[in-house]
Amino acid sequence: MVGHAQLESVHPFVDGNGRLGRWLVQAALRRRGVVRTLAPPVGLYFATYPRAFTTAIHAYHDGDVDTWCTFAGDALQACAASAHTLLTPTPAPTRAPTSR
Repeated sequence: MVGHAQLESVHPFVDGNGRLGRWLVQAALRRRGVVRTLAPPVGLYFATYPRAFTTAIHAYHDGDVDTWCTFAGDALQACAASAHTLLTPTPAPTRAPTSR
């Protein structure tokens, strides 16, 4: 997640920095074995909380790595919990027998 903040700090491209940063998060999670098949969609969390994202990324730019890491950790945890909920199989509903 620090890699995402570093990329945003350098901002090397006119367009596409956010997409590349979100891809970097996904790639890092898979490479480190944190996830095997599906990485939580952290970019959706960033988009849902734009003020918190902006505050955290600016804090990182100002040298406050802890604020960014706390925000990013909260994002990962929330997205992982949502993904788990969505992907956990639920029992098929049982239908009451119909009378004829």
